[in-house]
Amino acid sequence: VVSVPSEQMFEYAQTVWTTILGVPLSASPSPDPGAERFHGRVHISGAWEGTVVLECSGAFARWAASRMFESNDTTFDEVRDALGELTNMVGGNIKALLPGPSRLSIPEVASGEKVEEERVLHVLELDCQGEPVVLKLLAPKGSVSLEGK
Repeated sequence: VVSVPSEQMFEYAQTVWTTILGVPLSASPSPDPGAERFHGRVHISGAWEGTVVLECSGAFARWAASRMFESNDTTFDEVRDALGELTNMVGGNIKALLPGPSRLSIPEVASGEKVEEERVLHVLELDCQGEPVVLKLLAPKGSVSLEGK
C-alpha cells in the first residue's frame, strides 16, 4: 500500500505553477468553469498503475499557453501543448512518490468531454488567476488503493 498525501500533490503542483507560469496556485476552489473545459491526462504504469488528470477552464488553458509561449495570440495546438506540458510535469512529480519502476505516458489533452472510467483517489480543487484548476489522481477500478488520502 502506497501513501500519496494531498498536501504533497499540492506542493508539487505549486512548484510547477510558480516555475513555469510565474504565479501561485491557491487551495481555494474557484467557481464552476462553465461549459468550456480542458482535461490533460498522463498514465503511470509499472509497480503502481494510475492516472494523473489536470482539469481547467478554457480561459485558464489559453492564459497558461499565452504565458508559456509568450504570445497573446495562441493557437489551439499551443493551448493543448501547454496543458499537456503542465500535466506531464505534475504527473512526473507525483510518479516520483510512487513505487518504481514506473513509466509516464505521453500526455493526452482533450476539450469538452469528461471521462472517468477510473476510481478517484484524490481530488484537489484549486484556483489560479481566478480560474478553477482541478488535480486528480485516479486508479483503475478494482486496483489496490493508496493509503493516506
